[in-house]
Amino acid sequence: MRGIMLPALGVVAAVMLAFVAMVGVQAQPAPPSGDAHPMLPGLEGIPPDQLFSHFMGAQVNLTDKNGVAVVVHVTPGTISSVGDGNLGITPNGQTTTQTFRITATTTINAFPKQGSLQALVAGDEVVVVTQGDSVDALTVAKKHAMGGMGGHPMGDHPMFR
Repeated sequence: MRGIMLPALGVVAAVMLAFVAMVGVQAQPAPPSGDAHPMLPGLEGIPPDQLFSHFMGAQVNLTDKNGVAVVVHVTPGTISSVGDGNLGITPNGQTTTQTFRITATTTINAFPKQGSLQALVAGDEVVVVTQGDSVDALTVAKKHAMGGMGGHPMGDHPMFR
């Protein structure tokens, strides 16, 4: 099942890029005609530095080579605790903490200590990717590691600064 994760993470990245594309105009001035953004009119008036907190997550449904369902969850939130092999986050829009297990195969995208749990601290905004009912984090990406980097697929969108 691990072999499906690289393509699945690509799909998750595509979902994130689609979301960024839909809210990308949000940080731009209104069109001269005064028309609202046609794709996501409910996001007008949200300051760019608050867009991340309005992302409530995503679920990507795939099938493996045998047609078996594979569900990938994308959970954005704020870190409440970092422990030895565990990461607690309060998902956006919720008040209770969800705990994820950090394993030897978890990818951590955070700077300056790329790949290290030590790069994450309470208060950091992150996105955690899991599969199915597992609490094992496949990927943890710190909000600031997702944008503002030259050539990064997320670009320099304010939602990820």
